[in-house]
Amino acid sequence: MDEFDRLLDGEKSLEEVSDDVRRSYQLYRKILEMYKVRCEYTPSERLKEKILRRYKRKSAVLTGVLLGVFASVIFVFVLFDTLSLPSYRKEKLAQVQNPVVSDVIYFIKTVELISDGW
Repeated sequence: MDEFDRLLDGEKSLEEVSDDVRRSYQLYRKILEMYKVRCEYTPSERLKEKILRRYKRKSAVLTGVLLGVFASVIFVFVLFDTLSLPSYRKEKLAQVQNPVVSDVIYFIKTVELISDGW
């Protein structure tokens, strides 16, 4: 290993080392070349388009689902708001509340009249 390190450092030339170290050096150079090719890899335009198309399809499906849920929620709120209290029930409730309100107003006027007299 010491001889291999000297070869890499440039202290020895390829002719001065043993055959075993020379084979190891050639294997080392092949591995470095393969690693360099792997690191410099750029995908083709077709592969980029394929990946982007898949991503856009997923985001479109997600957007569609979210819009559907949002529209359903709004529809349910509008439906319950319009059907919850029909207008004839609102009028009946207003008629039922009127005597109570008039009794309270009568009581307040009575209290004012009595307090004015004192």
